[in-house]
Amino acid sequence: MILALVSLGVAACTSPEEQHQADISACQGYGFTAGTTEFASCMQRQQLARSQSSGFFPSIGLGVGGGSFGGGGFGGGGLGLGF
Repeated sequence: MILALVSLGVAACTSPEEQHQADISACQGYGFTAGTTEFASCMQRQQLARSQSSGFFPSIGLGVGGGSFGGGGFGGGGLGLGF
């Protein structure tokens, strides 16, 4: 967590190549191996976290609630979207 916060702070004054290398270092520091699905997910999370902290993307949350299935029908379900 601390490493991610430090990476985000440094990202504000670095080139895209340096940011990419910082993301690689962070994900490897978390124990992920380059070339794996988990490593790719980590890289995406690093980029998303940086984008959100810079205000580039709005914060959007999506929630889905389910009801019960029974009696040949569907119980109450819900979908929520928050900004």
